[in-house]
Amino acid sequence: MTALELEKPWQDPEKYLDGRLTEALYEAELALKLLEAGVYWNAAGKAFRAFKALLSALAMEYRDIIARKYQE
Repeated sequence: MTALELEKPWQDPEKYLDGRLTEALYEAELALKLLEAGVYWNAAGKAFRAFKALLSALAMEYRDIIARKYQE
């Protein structure tokens, strides 16, 4: 398994988005495995990391709408 390296959002938004979605998927899968193994505390941490990665991907996807909202 190799480490996931993310692009900087200002350098390549599409690669950043893809990286964050991949990270969210990996973290969610690991959270499920930990949950099945009964390691609830670690599973909760991984689930939270998956949520953070997904939220970052959504923010990148809708960054123009978010920027317009906060320019007002």
